[in-house]
Amino acid sequence: MFENFREDMGLPPFPKATLERKDNEGDYEPGNVVWARRSAQARNTRRNLQITLNGRTLCLKDWTLELGLDYDVIKSRILRGWEPERALTAPPERTDPVGNTRVMLQGRTQKLNAWAKELGVSAKAVKTRVARGQSPRDALITPVRPPKQSFQATLDGRTQNLKAWAVELGVSYSTVYARVKLGMEPEEALTTPVCKAKSPK
Repeated sequence: MFENFREDMGLPPFPKATLERKDNEGDYEPGNVVWARRSAQARNTRRNLQITLNGRTLCLKDWTLELGLDYDVIKSRILRGWEPERALTAPPERTDPVGNTRVMLQGRTQKLNAWAKELGVSAKAVKTRVARGQSPRDALITPVRPPKQSFQATLDGRTQNLKAWAVELGVSYSTVYARVKLGMEPEEALTTPVCKAKSPK
């Protein structure tokens, strides 16, 4: 029996060679068995997706290696319902559709990212505005909201901003800021005790 096998297959051509069936549905018989490396045999299982493209059938991993594609991207496409052949041959999807949106300003058209860089505005802020419903053009030209007004207060001959005083005095900055916005002088806002709510009897 072994002699017949050796006549058909020969000796293993490399260390740790294993037998692999060309057709997993077929038997271990002459014509359907080849020597293979463990890694290749592991890929030729029913669990692996076999894809035929241009008359050749390979598992997904081998196709992505051969074509220089990102395995996770192609696998994700297939899991989302793409036909395997289309998943392998379609061009890469745009990863930044908002940033690549073409916008006309000042008689010129270029991508939103390029405009943001040229105008010196944050591309991230512009994209957030677009996500909230602004047009790409408006998102680029709307001025940035000025920061919260920085109020100063002088106590015991020293002047610093409200936030620094609030930290130093151990009082709530948001309470102090709200008081000033309602018209209280900064010094008074810092030194007036917080009213405790009366507990119900």
